[in-house]
Order: sequence, then C-alpha cells, then structure tokens
Amino acid sequence: DDKVNYLVTTDYAVGKPVENYTITATLDGTYPNYDTKSTVTSTLTVTPATLTVTLENASVVYGQNAVLPKVEITGLYGDDKVNYLVTTDYAVGKPVGDYTITATLNGDYPNYDTKSTVTSTLTVTPASLTVTLDNSSAVYGQAAVLPEAQITGLYGTDTVNYEVTTDYKVGDPVGDYTITATLNGIYPNYVAPTPVTSTLTVTPAALTVKADDKTVIYGKEAPAYTVTCSGFQCKDNDSSLNGTLAFDCVYTTTTKVGTYPITPKGWSSPNYKITYVDGTLTVIKADQTITFLPVGIVALEPVPLVAFADSGLEVSFTTDKPEMIAIEGNTATALLDGIATITAVQGGDENHNPASVDQIVTTVYKQYPIILWTVDPMPYGTPLGLEQQTISRSEERRVGKACRS
Repeated sequence: DDKVNYLVTTDYAVGKPVENYTITATLDGTYPNYDTKSTVTSTLTVTPATLTVTLENASVVYGQNAVLPKVEITGLYGDDKVNYLVTTDYAVGKPVGDYTITATLNGDYPNYDTKSTVTSTLTVTPASLTVTLDNSSAVYGQAAVLPEAQITGLYGTDTVNYEVTTDYKVGDPVGDYTITATLNGIYPNYVAPTPVTSTLTVTPAALTVKADDKTVIYGKEAPAYTVTCSGFQCKDNDSSLNGTLAFDCVYTTTTKVGTYPITPKGWSSPNYKITYVDGTLTVIKADQTITFLPVGIVALEPVPLVAFADSGLEVSFTTDKPEMIAIEGNTATALLDGIATITAVQGGDENHNPASVDQIVTTVYKQYPIILWTVDPMPYGTPLGLEQQTISRSEERRVGKACRS
C-alpha cells in the first residue's frame, strides 16, 4: 500500500492564448525506499475555442435604406471580441426580391475557431403607396374635368399610372357621381390601392330669364309679355322647366305714361339656378281724335263751335286769321268778309299727344235784309210764285246772308 505523491502544476492559466504549456509533476515528500525522479514534465496544448456565429435575416421596404443585422457570437471568453464586417449586395432602388447579407471575419483571431463568412437573406418588400383622388364638380351640361390621382410613396423617378374615369356624362342631371381611379399596369415594387374613388358633384347651370321690353299705348290693354332665356344646356328649352311662367306688372289701362318693371316668375328646375331679370314696360302717350262739327258760315252773331276729343279732354279753338274771326271760348264771330281756318286744338296732357283739326269757314260781315217768305199750305212739290213772296221787314242788321223758310 506504499504511496508516492507528486504535485502536478502547469504554467497555463485560463485566458492564456493558444499555444503549448508545460505540465510539471514535482515529487512531494521523501521516499527512501524508492529511487524516483523529483520532477516529471509533459505538454499542455491549448486549442482554439469554437465560436457559434449567427446572422439574422432582415427585410427592407423598396426604396428604403436597409438596416443590416448584427452578428451574434457565442463562445467568447471574458471581454474577448471578434469582429465581422456585415455587407449586402442590395442597394437602395433595387427591385423587390431577396438579397444576400454577408458577415465577413474582420481580423485574425488565433484563439478561436470561427467561420470566416456567415450569410443570411435580406428581403426587399413592396412599398405601400398612398393614393388620393380629389372630389370634383361640373356644371350641368358641361364636360367634367377629372382630377389626377395624387400618389405619395414613389421612389425616385418611378411612376405608377392610374386611369381616371367617371360614370357621369354630359347631360346627366344635377347630383353626385363617382370618379374612379383604376391602377393601369403591373408594379411589383409597390402595393398600390385600386380602385380609388371620389365624388363628382354636378351643380345647376346658370339660367337667365329676362322679360322682354314692351311698349303699350296709354289706355290700351297690356301686350303679351314674353321672355328671352340664356344659359340653356344641351338641347334644353323652356319645356324642360317646371312650373308655369307668369309676370308681375302694375300696369292697367288707367296706368299713367311712364316705365314700369315687368317681373317674370314661376319656373323652376333642379338643373338650373334661375335668375330672373326685369324687363321694362314703356307706356307711351295715346294719340287723340278730335271731332269738329261743321261750322259753315260765321256771321256777326256768335256762332257756337262744337268739338270734342275722344280722350275726354277739353278742346279749345284758334284761327289763322284773327283779324277776320274773333274767337271767344267756344264761339266765333265774323270781323271781316272772307275765308279763314278755325282749328280745334287739344294740347295733350301727361298721357295724350296733342291733336288738332282744321275747318275752313266763310265769314260774312255785310248788311243784308232779312226776307221772310210766307207760304200758304200747298201740295208737296208745288213751286213758290213771286206773288207768294212778301218782304215783311228789313233791318239794318249785320247778320250776313240768312234765309228762313
């Protein structure tokens, strides 16, 4: 049961680099019964540690900078570090697809057994586009101007096309219609919404209805009122409107000369915004007709002058030869023998034009006897004889030629 003890030591310590170290067995004690070496040596070989290196996959949106993963290393001792340079064959702007991420050992690490390169995958995914389509409007009867699709999220000079259409066509009534933007083409680098819609609002067209100007003679019935329309769309006309056209005007047959508004009203339509514009009714003065009863002879005794105007206005009288005829009010008296003109005059008023009528008369300013013929009853048609004529009286009277029978 004898024992000989050796103390085994080494010059290696944890953390020392890879190389060969000495293992020394030193006799521990005195053993007279044995002839043995006091020391014995051998070699301790430190080999590189094996590292586990992982590189995560990654992804990036098309058109964006890639954020590359860090290398994950397990198996390092203490504060030791092993550096890898991480690169990729992807560059901003390259299309959607898979690219390689490569971690390359950067440096010499004799204490470790590790891979010089590690790879993973970088996946480029489509970019999401935001597409907006503004609402729009069109006036009834007019062509619509459609908006363009507004696209945000495009990279660089990339383009994505949308076809913009609407279910509205010219002549469709006032209301809301759909504007549709539809993706036109294939764009693998983008996720683009389709279709995108907005609203086209068709608003009423402006329609002006103007009363036509009219003229009427004072005292006459009002003329037929009419209008002129401007702004009809397509093939519309007044039959396309609702309601019945009517007019407001204060004129009656007794309305004075002047101007008066003609106001149209009564029409409506969902497709038109109607603006009514007044016209003007102009009441003009009426002409007058004067009836002047025959005068014949004007002698020394006042002769009544009888005339009247159909307007009912008072008539006055004048003459072109006041030295031959004296006119006082409604009577005429001869001043000289001759022929003169008496004029019946109505000077008009605010509602009537002046009017006049001439009459040629004979004036007698001489002394003549007044002859009275006395005739006994006789059969009809019997001529008078001279014996039946007697002068009853003769007077110095300025009565002109006068006969009584």
